[in-house]
Amino acid sequence: LALKREHLGPGHIFTANAQFALGQALQALTHKTEALAAFARALPVQLKQLGPQHPRCAATQRAIALLLQEQGHFTEALSYARAALEALLQLHGPVSLEVATLRVNVGQSLHQLGDHAAAATELRLALAVYEELRGETHDDTLALLLDLGRALHRMGDARAALVAFQQNLDGLRASLGDQHPRVASSLNAIGQVHYSEGNFTAALEHYRQAHELRLRSLGPEHWQTATSRFNCGTALRELGDPRGVVEMQTAADTLERLLGAEHPHVQATRSWLR
Repeated sequence: LALKREHLGPGHIFTANAQFALGQALQALTHKTEALAAFARALPVQLKQLGPQHPRCAATQRAIALLLQEQGHFTEALSYARAALEALLQLHGPVSLEVATLRVNVGQSLHQLGDHAAAATELRLALAVYEELRGETHDDTLALLLDLGRALHRMGDARAALVAFQQNLDGLRASLGDQHPRVASSLNAIGQVHYSEGNFTAALEHYRQAHELRLRSLGPEHWQTATSRFNCGTALRELGDPRGVVEMQTAADTLERLLGAEHPHVQATRSWLR
């Protein structure tokens, strides 16, 4: 990069390509702020020299979008991901893994920004491509089903959310077995839908299954195990069982010990006890 900048100048495409490569190396080393800066320096030159429809520009925009998404800057991430998606749609058409992956990025940002219906639309389009090109039990397909279920749940479509979560659960059990910790996440998600629908008995059943699995696979001192115990307590409380509040309080204390009092998850859990 130093040599190209010196001999070709900062506006040369070879210099921009070296900036992009540097960004990839920094990202691999988890130096995310520096990686984002390198990608941001490369992109204007790439856009000017190659044009907005070039796949290299789309790759840089997606890299920027992912880093911004990780940092919680979802509005900016969405802008870059949509620009990359538009370019790749023209290059490859809708039935493309690259396009589907960008739809996932767009959907995730939309979900975080509260536009759950638009998020579900993007995720469903991506899911159709993943199922066709990667298969129904591929790890990416299963992870996408979990994202889709969450978006559907937040937009108020409990029935469709349960279908997505059940597909995710069945696929995980088929590919990873009944005892994998990711199975507990699916059980927990199904429990949350039942809880929000007022079916506290079904919620408790799924919360307990998730707790037992996490207890075996992660141990009693893992924050996810404590979270499952807390969830069991919420369902018990709604069912009129006095053990519910005790379980919630004990689990909240464990979470605070493990994560610290100022952790957002701990504070959110404490809010349920007020």
